Amino acid sequence: MHLFFLITGIVLFPQAYALICNKCRISVAPCVGTEEKCPAESTRCITMRTFTYMGMTKNFDRTEGSCAKPQHCNDASFNAGVERNFATTKCCDTDKCNTELPPLPDLKSKPNGKKCYRCDGKGDCTGTVNCDGDQTYCATGEGEEGPAKGCATKSMCVEPSPHVRTLQCCEGNYCNGSTSTSVSLMLLTTMTFSLFFFSN
Repeated sequence: MHLFFLITGIVLFPQAYALICNKCRISVAPCVGTEEKCPAESTRCITMRTFTYMGMTKNFDRTEGSCAKPQHCNDASFNAGVERNFATTKCCDTDKCNTELPPLPDLKSKPNGKKCYRCDGKGDCTGTVNCDGDQTYCATGEGEEGPAKGCATKSMCVEPSPHVRTLQCCEGNYCNGSTSTSVSLMLLTTMTFSLFFFSN
């Protein structure tokens, strides 16, 4: 009889337990406040910080917290030339552990030899951007002002959820073509970073 209860407990306990994470959308501060019960596939708590830089000047910085799938616990970046978008993450796996701020992005990472096309905001996508660090893919997306092209990390090129369309990525130098695209893809701006990491 004791064996029956032991086996029942082992089988049912993982299904009954759900991780609880802090859920927040804030500027720059520790993530505390509202709690969120995670779905079964979200086994980690995440704090994500999104940044947009124009050159070396930061013009956007926001921290968010939520439940996350393990594959969402990766830093990511999309470099469109002058404008660069980053997401840094800090993940943990105990209840309400996601209170710490993720680090600042590495703005001084060195060129890795990869070259991609970039757009100038007026529909001309013949410019070149040198990829940095772990940006090993060329990417194409559709932004608010037309096509966007540049360098992306692998994490930006993997389908994050059924609700989010990713950039169209490829691996060769200049493989993202100099002509604009008619494919309706989401530019990975700060809002899309949020969808990328927090869609379950």
